[in-house]
Amino acid sequence: MPTEKERQLENVKKLLENPDALDGFLRVFKPVIPQGLVVRVQKMMQEKRVDPEVTGELTKVVVDYHVKLYDPSLWKDEKVLWGHNEFKSDVGSKPWRTWAVTNHRAFVYDHTVESFETVAGLPVSDVDVVNEHTKDQDVCIGAFSEAGKTLMENAMVSLEESHQTCGDVVFARGGTEKLRFHNVDDPKNVKKLVETVQKQKKLLRDQSEFYSV
Repeated sequence: MPTEKERQLENVKKLLENPDALDGFLRVFKPVIPQGLVVRVQKMMQEKRVDPEVTGELTKVVVDYHVKLYDPSLWKDEKVLWGHNEFKSDVGSKPWRTWAVTNHRAFVYDHTVESFETVAGLPVSDVDVVNEHTKDQDVCIGAFSEAGKTLMENAMVSLEESHQTCGDVVFARGGTEKLRFHNVDDPKNVKKLVETVQKQKKLLRDQSEFYSV
């Protein structure tokens, strides 16, 4: 019986036989595709031909990234930069779900089943703030990590704007919403944090032919 990864490889391989799908994949996943492979794919598309070797490499890169993205273990260099824990009603219980933004991805982790409920890779996601409103009496959620503040000191929360607004932070890929954090405290600074990560990932990719997903 084929493994989940083998099924994904076969599905993506079939999808990339369509030139329109190939163009879409390149646009969405370009930030995690090695630069040399991007050039080869673009050349193949310009020449309006299909090279099984090139599409095979592209398929493997996309599927490998997807598999790694859904691995619930923190990656070797992964750090949690923002997070929120949800608890059941009983006092003193362990967290039910964890919402988090790391330097690689954003996710909701369900502790009862020990897997992600939903996840978004930062390099391949668009981020936006919607439903923003003044805090007033609302209970907003989420906090920047205190451990090893790095990225602009975890977005460098403004003293003037901090904790004044709530809103939803939305992650989308290819125009489709993949993840939403509801009623987040100071959502614009969470967005700023994500955009800082994305700029660093792009810089890394542009500087190195050997950037690895």
